[in-house]
Amino acid sequence: VLRGGTKSGRLRFHREGRVLATLDHPGIVRYVAHGETLAGDPALVMEWVDGEDLAHRLRQGITPALPIEDVLSIVRQVADALAHVHRAGVVHRDVKPGNVVLERGDPSRAKLVDFGLARLMFHPDDPPESRSMDEEASAAGEQGRRLQGHLHGFVPGRSEDYLVGAAGGHI
Repeated sequence: VLRGGTKSGRLRFHREGRVLATLDHPGIVRYVAHGETLAGDPALVMEWVDGEDLAHRLRQGITPALPIEDVLSIVRQVADALAHVHRAGVVHRDVKPGNVVLERGDPSRAKLVDFGLARLMFHPDDPPESRSMDEEASAAGEQGRRLQGHLHGFVPGRSEDYLVGAAGGHI
């Protein structure tokens, strides 16, 4: 439940619920419901994942933080979850160790969480030539879409793929 909060924070909270509602994957925190409380506060209900986030595990100071087999398992799971997210037309936009939870501390059960900054790139059923990054790019027309999605070679989602590999090297 988000009590109070700014208008943009409330919108972001509702967007997270709408985005999560479109995703169903074992490596992504499971959506249950979203809406508002009787008091009008935004509410989001998700699966409870009992465990620790990867950032916490890394801060414990154990060297190495994880054996290479576990690192590879986590990277594979997060990459698979992100591939599902991207196929659904979503960019997570906040991939980091703190948003990867190891269920019961088990590296073979990693889940991607916190879709509060996520953006819908396109509807998965849209033909490729009509896909736009978001409402602003769509409103700007074809030139806006081109600039938004391909400026300096940036393609949404690919930067997240890079981050997963970079994080694996850091672990």
